[in-house]
Amino acid sequence: PMQAASSGLSFEHLRPSSVSPTFLHTNALGHTWAFGALAELIDNATYVGATQLSIDVVPKNDDKIGSVPSGYTVTEMQNPSLVLLDNGPGLSRDGLHRMLSFGSCGTTSGRSTRTCGSGFTSGAMRLGKDCLVFTKDGQTKNIGFLSQTFLFDIG
Repeated sequence: PMQAASSGLSFEHLRPSSVSPTFLHTNALGHTWAFGALAELIDNATYVGATQLSIDVVPKNDDKIGSVPSGYTVTEMQNPSLVLLDNGPGLSRDGLHRMLSFGSCGTTSGRSTRTCGSGFTSGAMRLGKDCLVFTKDGQTKNIGFLSQTFLFDIG
């Protein structure tokens, strides 16, 4: 079972990915430019039919998602979060797992995926070491976590 080495916590109730953190890092290097990785995430949103997309940078320890307010110090802007919010159709639990896994081809909203799930994971891991995805499919809400930090911690 998955277990965090430093905390002794057990994560056997989680549906794990079989991707190593080293592979996540190496695959992310395919995006030589951070804006190319961001473009990949924007492309994914529009491909499934999103007509609205907001992109925000949120300083660490800020409890509000929105435009970065003026007056923040350089220290407060270290390790900010990048937040993308779209009005796309959302993902089911299985769809979310496929998106966070490499090499899983399938369909989204009746359209076949173009790159079998590698665009999101490589783009997200180029922009940061951890990614939290909130999605809603009908009345079902799902959360996905793609994290080099967590995978290194559980060994």
